[in-house]
Amino acid sequence: MEWQEAHDIFPVSQTDWTNSAYLTGNARAHVTVKKQISFAELKNFGRRNLWKTHNRFYHADDVTVSYGYLDMNERDKNDVDLETTKTFVQKYLYEPNK
Repeated sequence: MEWQEAHDIFPVSQTDWTNSAYLTGNARAHVTVKKQISFAELKNFGRRNLWKTHNRFYHADDVTVSYGYLDMNERDKNDVDLETTKTFVQKYLYEPNK
């Protein structure tokens, strides 16, 4: 994991599905092996990206970043801003794709 942190993925956006897949793995690693570095990376990522999702509302892959945010919110409710995730879900579920 330390190697990956030193060699970032350069996706279209920091919050698109490529980084999201990596962060989902970090969230699961934290649950499984309880390594604080996994939790710390999720927290740093969320803060660095202002807890945002990717901007493509009708691509389910691009909300996967929220999995890490939701997982972290279960452990640290005072540090996660889920407003962007709530907006994404509302638009995804209730506004027609144009």
